[in-house]
Amino acid sequence: MKLKNSVYDQNFSETKFSQDNNTYAYILSQVQPSNHSVLDLGCSSGFIGHEIKKRFPKIKVTGIDNNLADITKAKKVLDEAFLADLDNFQESSISGKFDLIILADIIEHLTHPQKLLRRLKKLLNPGGRILLSIPNFSHYSIINSLLKHNWHYHKSGLLDKTHVHFYNYRTIVKLIEASHFYISKIELNQSLPDQSVQITEMIQNCLPLNYSLYQKIYNPENMVFQYLVTFVSQRPIVYKSYLAKKQKTLSQYSFPVMSQLQFYFRSIRRLIKNNLIKINSTTTRIFFNKKHYLEKQFFTQLGYFPNIDRPINFDEKIQWLKLYYRNPLLNICADKFAVREFVKQQIGEKYLIPLIGAYDHVNGIKFTHLPNKFVLKSNNSSGKNIICTDKSKLNISDTKNILREWLLPESNLYYYSYEWAYRYIKPKIICETFLDTKKSLVDYKFHCFNGHPKFVQVVSERYVNRKVDYYDLKWKSMPIHSKSPRSLKEISKPSHLEEMIKISQKLSANFPFVRVDLYQVNNQVYFGELTFYPSAGMVGFKPMSWNKKIGGILELPKSPNIFLKTIYNFL
Repeated sequence: MKLKNSVYDQNFSETKFSQDNNTYAYILSQVQPSNHSVLDLGCSSGFIGHEIKKRFPKIKVTGIDNNLADITKAKKVLDEAFLADLDNFQESSISGKFDLIILADIIEHLTHPQKLLRRLKKLLNPGGRILLSIPNFSHYSIINSLLKHNWHYHKSGLLDKTHVHFYNYRTIVKLIEASHFYISKIELNQSLPDQSVQITEMIQNCLPLNYSLYQKIYNPENMVFQYLVTFVSQRPIVYKSYLAKKQKTLSQYSFPVMSQLQFYFRSIRRLIKNNLIKINSTTTRIFFNKKHYLEKQFFTQLGYFPNIDRPINFDEKIQWLKLYYRNPLLNICADKFAVREFVKQQIGEKYLIPLIGAYDHVNGIKFTHLPNKFVLKSNNSSGKNIICTDKSKLNISDTKNILREWLLPESNLYYYSYEWAYRYIKPKIICETFLDTKKSLVDYKFHCFNGHPKFVQVVSERYVNRKVDYYDLKWKSMPIHSKSPRSLKEISKPSHLEEMIKISQKLSANFPFVRVDLYQVNNQVYFGELTFYPSAGMVGFKPMSWNKKIGGILELPKSPNIFLKTIYNFL
């Protein structure tokens, strides 16, 4: 039986330990070379301990977690890892004591946190420290929800559905001091808005508010997302409770409060803007210099400005196609529902993943009638998939909220990076059969140019530690890199490679470029989708010589005249 990782498992390569205002970065900054032993409670897959070991190989790191799949991973990267319920584990089962104990977002999940803290005293060396990160339930987003009479639990975050207790500054300090520890430092992990913001999302969404309520809500304590607390077991010579130091601690962050006149002026302006935004948003998005917008977006993603009018490399040519190539067939083939008929006509129905249903409204989806395993997709976007492998564990209420967002007109991918193929697609939710395979599903993405497949992008381990490799049609590895890491070992050649090549030829014959995505499951080839603008035309093939070489294969259609170019750019 395949073990299921917890939602708190993180990819070693993707966790941004150097990022500013980041809990894990702060915890790592507090680890010292003199700490000979570290205990990470609630270690998940050991991603924090793994980074500690990389920086300080001599430090012994021990992890404890209650998820078997996570702890199996942790054993591979930590010195020791134990499976245990943190509410009930016996400290006597762990040998030795520790210079540093890490409690990263774990206390709020426990039924008896004070009992745990008291037991940890026996595991702490003299002079040892405990690092605790804990979410602040006084955060303005919680107040915002309550003012709007909303209360929604989520998979993670402030309203994590597994949280047992909720804390603010006062209750955190009381918990620690009642457990006979002494706080040496409290740091603030600040969430939005930053100091330049004069009016919060809370006030924008909850107008009208009176000024006195605004003054109470808009203060430093409500702007803290997490508290990061360091405490010790030995009482300092001079100790003053951090309850008395509260104002001094919070004054590290100053938030400018508006005058009463500013408040009401901005409130009125916000009301007017909210009423006009629906009228203006569509107009603004359509009548806009798309070329300039794409150039800025391209620079942000890849670090250089593209030459869209005289493109050379692959990414630049995809931007040209987004702006100037207007083949009506694109609108059919980019639609994940409508494309099924196109595929049926070109290569036959047997290559289609069996369809369970297509829905224009969320209420039309009868979850009780769906099989235990299924996949929900948005037909006019990319990456919007809900993969259900056990319906009994699916939160239907949360799922419906997500699907409603997908059906909004502004969810269309066209409005994010002007991918013209999606522009006129009416939003739908489609439900397909789950492709059950013993191994992780592998994507075979054939890059086709005027009906000729040239190479295959192979995506493996996509839900664990996504790997991307490139092979030519003779299944020889190509020295191409993109944003995701390559596999450490060679990917096996699919047994139906020749059949997949022929399918790609037929489906790509009408287009200067299209990526044909296929699967091979249980000795059967299945069609995934047709992708005309991979990564919105910002793949970033490396080395750049290969980006130019692939760009050289892509022959663009005849360029429209200057009049049509101008029309396409603004309409």
